[in-house]
Amino acid sequence: MEHLKQFLSIALLVVSKALLHILILSKATLMAIYQILAGVFGWEKEKRNRSNKHFRYHQRSKNYRSHKTTYVNKRKSSADSKSKGDKFEAYIVKSLNQNYFKVKEWRGDKYVDGRYAESNMLPDLEIEYSHNSVTSRFAIECKYRTSVIDDAVEIAKPYQLDNYSKFSEEKDMPVFIALGLGGYPNSPDEEFIIPLDSINNNLISYGELRQFRRRHQGNLFYDCRMQELR
Repeated sequence: MEHLKQFLSIALLVVSKALLHILILSKATLMAIYQILAGVFGWEKEKRNRSNKHFRYHQRSKNYRSHKTTYVNKRKSSADSKSKGDKFEAYIVKSLNQNYFKVKEWRGDKYVDGRYAESNMLPDLEIEYSHNSVTSRFAIECKYRTSVIDDAVEIAKPYQLDNYSKFSEEKDMPVFIALGLGGYPNSPDEEFIIPLDSINNNLISYGELRQFRRRHQGNLFYDCRMQELR
């Protein structure tokens, strides 16, 4: 009986080792077959291409100037927003060379208990440009945004755009939206000057905005003939 147990133990060990070798050989065989088929059908090349595309996508995501929204940004108080708006307005005014531009109106957007002056509904700045005996007036609405949300920026509320359009028609005066994006109100990462006539929606994608991006920061220039601010 004891001899039978030893025999069975040895037999079981031999069978286990044999099965293990078979599995190893089977895996090696399958890998060899896969390599042959991959070479024929180009599976590995396709896999590498997908991997490279995935890598490039994430690299673009890192490099893309997205100005991501943070929890703190979402929780900004209205007072904080007002303060940032005021600072950006001052930044824009400083960008207007006083040798050529005069600030004719600078609306303060003051209110209390829901009461405010009707002028609050009009563009922030009315500017008079004078050079070589040529004089022209235009208006600027200043908007500062900390971030892009879902690849778009809300330029203004629809009713605000309606107010600006009505003002432009009544005053026969071009209106521009000066948009600061990212960074700080007095030093934004990017600046955009958007003619009101070019706005069809209060939400503008970041891709669309790029055509209005200022190429350099510094003093603003106004072309009277073309009625362009840049």
